[in-house]
Amino acid sequence: MRILINDVEESRESYINIYQSVGYEPNELIFRNGFEETRAFLLHLEKNKLHIDLIVTNKDEDTDRKGILGAENLLFLKHRIPSSYSKGNFQIAAIPIILYSSVETKTWGNIGYDAVVQKNTEGEHGYFVLQSEKVIKNWRCRVLEDLDALELKPSDLRHFPFSNQARNYFARIRPKAEYYFTEQTEVLSLEYIKSPRVLEYDWIQMNLAGIEQPYEQFLHTLKHHIKYGKKVNERTVWHELFKKYDKLLLRDVYEDYLYERNLREASVRESQECDFILTTEFPDYQATTFLEVKREDKRYYVKEGRKRPRFSSKFYDDVEQIWRYYKYTIDPLYQAELAEKIGYAAKKFDFVLLAGRREEKEEMKDMFASDLNDHYRGIKVQSFEDFADTYVNYMEKFSRLAV
Repeated sequence: MRILINDVEESRESYINIYQSVGYEPNELIFRNGFEETRAFLLHLEKNKLHIDLIVTNKDEDTDRKGILGAENLLFLKHRIPSSYSKGNFQIAAIPIILYSSVETKTWGNIGYDAVVQKNTEGEHGYFVLQSEKVIKNWRCRVLEDLDALELKPSDLRHFPFSNQARNYFARIRPKAEYYFTEQTEVLSLEYIKSPRVLEYDWIQMNLAGIEQPYEQFLHTLKHHIKYGKKVNERTVWHELFKKYDKLLLRDVYEDYLYERNLREASVRESQECDFILTTEFPDYQATTFLEVKREDKRYYVKEGRKRPRFSSKFYDDVEQIWRYYKYTIDPLYQAELAEKIGYAAKKFDFVLLAGRREEKEEMKDMFASDLNDHYRGIKVQSFEDFADTYVNYMEKFSRLAV
């Protein structure tokens, strides 16, 4: 899921909290702070044929006294870009857009917006989230209606170019592509109508059972007693599971992953190999994530015989390892190699260590956060239960948005 938000910088944390409350991840939100920034993003989207699911824009004279956000200009621009996005499948003009403003919504006309929602000053944002998801679902329904108007079924598109259906389509529909584009469809692009292809989106290609299977395998492995030894370790257990069921890692947030990509540090004459680097289509706007996976029985603290518990030496080594990835990404010496190894020049990074169980983390909650921030600010530690909850949120969101 990718939601483009055009609002003032001060509103960022509010949006993150609103969407996180119903299971969205911060990396699903792309923030732009004004019409010019949002315009540049949409042109980037058009040029590279990337995908977003929703635009949210504000027009509030109290917080935007200079009119930088330009909601009407954005709406006008969206409808004036004649091209496509998302691998050339959809019209940019059809991207759903919500006006979310503190201004009394009864004074606004709904023309051009898919929804108009007044910001709630009492901290109740359920209606805004409901409208966000309603608009996305309506857009998806329109995609299916367009396919139906073209007499196409999503299940038939996998082998479409070589099927009898394709021959009939190219004989009957394609010669009238302009007519179907202007009169019979609302979302599909003209190039798609001229040359249909498989639509590679989770909401089309997968059902809830397919989304649940990776989670069930994860839980089975977590609950099953693993006897670690010389030949059984996190690589043979968890790495293999994540590679087999990569949806556990990617969800609908990341584009792909790189496994144990070698990153050489010339200054110390050694290389680093992060377990998983999770990549994005929008490296200028979304975080590329370094994920290091350790054992679920990892102990965070040493407590016995000590007045104040401290990080265990093994956990300390694990945090140090991912801390080195952080230092690597900010060192100008390695920027060219990093871009080559990842495939693009990333501007934002997250660093996540997956290790241990929630019970110990919760038991030492305040001390854990303090110790981590004091020495490794910016490093996130997920217990295996935390990781499971993240995937549950994805499943629930997938179910709510199903059409």
